[in-house]
Amino acid sequence: MHTMFHEKFVTNRNGKRTAVILDIKEYTKMLSLLEEARILKIVQEGEKEYHEHKLKPIRSLSELGK
Repeated sequence: MHTMFHEKFVTNRNGKRTAVILDIKEYTKMLSLLEEARILKIVQEGEKEYHEHKLKPIRSLSELGK
């Protein structure tokens, strides 16, 4: 999947870019992609912990509050 954002920049007096203006649809799509990336990272960390035998059984989690 290839996504392209068409951004417009706000610049200061020196021509330095200080902000970006995005179409609301593009902004919403960008937020969605960031959320997907965040979820993917969490899943990958969980898989790594699983393969490293760092996960605890669910029954031991219920004992945390005791």
